[in-house]
Amino acid sequence: MIPAMPTSMSFAPVARNSMDQLPFADRPSVQTYSGRVAIYQGLKHLGLGSGDIILVPAYACGSEIDAVLKSGCQVRFYPLNTDLSPNLDRCKELLSAEPEIKAFFLIHYFGFPQPLEAITELTRAHNLILFEDCAHAFLSDDPSGQALGTTGEVAIFSYMKTLPLTDGGALVINSGATPQGDLQKPNVKKLIGRFLFQVERSLEKSSPRIATLFQMCVRKPLQKLKGGRGKAAGSGEATQVQHEAPAAEETESDILSLDLRRANWSMSGLAQFTAKRLDLPAIKAARRHNYARLLCAIQNVDGLRPLFPTLPQGTCPLFFPIEVNDAANAQKGLGKAGLSTKLFWSFFHETFPREEFPFETALKTSVIALPIHQDLNDTQIDEMAKILQTQFSTEAAA
Repeated sequence: MIPAMPTSMSFAPVARNSMDQLPFADRPSVQTYSGRVAIYQGLKHLGLGSGDIILVPAYACGSEIDAVLKSGCQVRFYPLNTDLSPNLDRCKELLSAEPEIKAFFLIHYFGFPQPLEAITELTRAHNLILFEDCAHAFLSDDPSGQALGTTGEVAIFSYMKTLPLTDGGALVINSGATPQGDLQKPNVKKLIGRFLFQVERSLEKSSPRIATLFQMCVRKPLQKLKGGRGKAAGSGEATQVQHEAPAAEETESDILSLDLRRANWSMSGLAQFTAKRLDLPAIKAARRHNYARLLCAIQNVDGLRPLFPTLPQGTCPLFFPIEVNDAANAQKGLGKAGLSTKLFWSFFHETFPREEFPFETALKTSVIALPIHQDLNDTQIDEMAKILQTQFSTEAAA
C-alpha cells in the first residue's frame, strides 16, 4: 500500500537544528499543540473576540472556523475563484456592506501561494488585519522567494501536516509584538496515543507483520482501556483528512472542533526534539520532486483534474489534489488497487451556508488528495500514476 501520509521519524531525512533556519525563526512566535490552537491564540494576541467579525474563505476545513467562533468572533464567508484565490471583487462588496469587519483570514491551500500583493492592497485599503493560515504551507515560499507566513500581521503553521510528528504548530507574530502568557504542556496520555499511532505507521512500511502484531497486542488493548472511541486508523475504513491529522482514537467531532481544554497547550517536548532533527530542505525538495514527477505522468489521464496544474518556484506542496466525479467511490477503487488517499475536507461546519456557495460546496465532495510526501520514491510515484491511469480509464470506459 502506498501510504497517504509520512510514516514516522525514522524514515524522514535527518539533520540537526534545521528548524533554526526557518525564515520566521528570529520572529516572536509560540510553539503550539496544533494549528487550531495557534489560530485561537493568534486571535487572542490580536485582541479580537466578543463579536468582532472575521472574513473567512468559504472553502475551509471547519476546525479553523470553530477556533474563530470559540474565540468569541463572528465569521462572514467569502467566495473563491476557480484557482482557489479569493474573489476580491466579492470581498470588496462584503466589506462595503459591513465596514466593521476587522480581519481577513487567508488560507494558502495545499501549500500553494495566494496572490499576496493584491490581497494586502485590499486589507490595507480597508484597514484589515491579515491573518495567514499556513497550516498547509510550512516550508513554502512565493515565486519571489518570500516565505509564506511572513506578510500578515500574524500567521499560523501546523508542522504535523508536513512532518512526521505527534503534534505541533506555531503562531508567528510579524508585527513585532511579543505574545503574552505561557502555554501549558499537553496531556501525556494524549501524546502516548498519538506516539503509538506514529510507531504503527512506521512499522507498516518496514514490517507489515510486526505492525499488525503491534496493533493487536499494544495499541488496540490500550485503546480499549481508554474507552476506544471511534474507528481505529488503518482498519480499512475510508480515511478523511481535515485541518489536522487525527490520532487513532479521535472522532469526527474531535477533527472539526477546538477542544477548549487544549486551547492553551504547547507543542510537546517530543515533537520539538524530533522536528529539530529533520532535514527540512531535503523534505521540501522531495515533495517538490514527487509532485512534479506525478504531474508529468498523469497529464493525459481523463476523469481527473489537478487543482494546481503547475508547481510554482518555492512551493512545498502538502498533497497532489485532484478533482474527480464521485470522489468517495473513486477513493475506494484506488484503495483496493493499493493507493491510500484522502477525501479532503469533506465535512461541513454547521454554520456554513452550502446553498450560497455552490463551487466551494462541490469542492468538498469532489477533491481527493494524493500523497507526494517525503517517504515516497520514484518507483512508488510511477506505480501511483499507473493506478490512476487504470482507475480512471476503467471509469471512462464504463
